[in-house]
Amino acid sequence: MSARDGPWQKRFLTTTILLTGATGNTGQVIASQLAARGVPFVAMARSDARRRELEALGITTVHGDFDDPQSLEQALAGIERAYLVCTPDEHLVAREGAFIRAAASAGVGHVV
Repeated sequence: MSARDGPWQKRFLTTTILLTGATGNTGQVIASQLAARGVPFVAMARSDARRRELEALGITTVHGDFDDPQSLEQALAGIERAYLVCTPDEHLVAREGAFIRAAASAGVGHVV
């Protein structure tokens, strides 16, 4: 039995991950790898158009806006793990901080 066959794998494969930035360069790669491995995840996107793009690829989506704390709380409801990818611009620190605060409030146990 390898480390990949351990009890953590069962839990990992049954826990939904919230992925932000799934339409960007890094997020697209992560979404593709999660899907290829059968890891359950939901992609957060701000715009309806971006959510439709992801849904056309078979990816489940949820609305979330880094500048709207209430939408982050709603997107994170019931999530245990999150992968945070944010645009590296002048808003990065504030937006990542808002996400991490919302994740903590929602009881998310692990944010990368």
